[in-house]
Amino acid sequence: MASFFRGPFQSTPFQQAIEKATDGNQPSEDWGLIMRICDHVVMHEDSAKEAVKIIRKRLQINPVTSGWRTIGLTLTLLEALTKNCGKSFHLQIAQKDFLKDFRGVLAPKNSPPAAIQEKVLGMIQIWALAFRDDPELIVVGQFYEECKQQGLEFPPAEPENIIKAAVPATGTIERPAPVARSMSQPASATMPRQDRSASDISSHQTIREPTVLKQMTPEQIAKLRSELDVVQTNA
Repeated sequence: MASFFRGPFQSTPFQQAIEKATDGNQPSEDWGLIMRICDHVVMHEDSAKEAVKIIRKRLQINPVTSGWRTIGLTLTLLEALTKNCGKSFHLQIAQKDFLKDFRGVLAPKNSPPAAIQEKVLGMIQIWALAFRDDPELIVVGQFYEECKQQGLEFPPAEPENIIKAAVPATGTIERPAPVARSMSQPASATMPRQDRSASDISSHQTIREPTVLKQMTPEQIAKLRSELDVVQTNA
């Protein structure tokens, strides 16, 4: 597993995977690949920095020549990484240089479509609200306020339960390591984690709960059950 997404050349398999997941020529999102990228970042925290570096490059492509679909797919991957990869990834997006590049997608010279504008502004807003109580991630909230002062118009804020579901708590919680998968192995499911049905979540929880609960404190168990209730309600 140590060699997964690793390679001796400048263009690593990990980079190639991200480029493939954000390729605007593909007919639809490859959720199997997206979730394998997320699993890799969870298992190798140092890869969070590399992932953000590659994503920044994808966000800086010329939409006139490459099309907005590539940027849209990059936003989808970024959203999935933020939701599934925890604080190690959150620390990487809570950087001024990254946030400036992220906002740069909305530069007037690019004439971004309304859907892209709404997506970028919504993500900045949700991050700022989700991270507001974490001093290590406070730069996102400061950036959000700066954007508002500069005249960017954000959509109405989402309810608290939606924010928590979009960006789970950033505290360190021990959890079983994800199942290792290589690029040559088929994904067990192509459905995104955040879109699984309530029945899927319930059955999965029933099977795994005894093992997982032994590794968690009562406070963590209560928090987990609370978040599952939110997901089931939303589903």
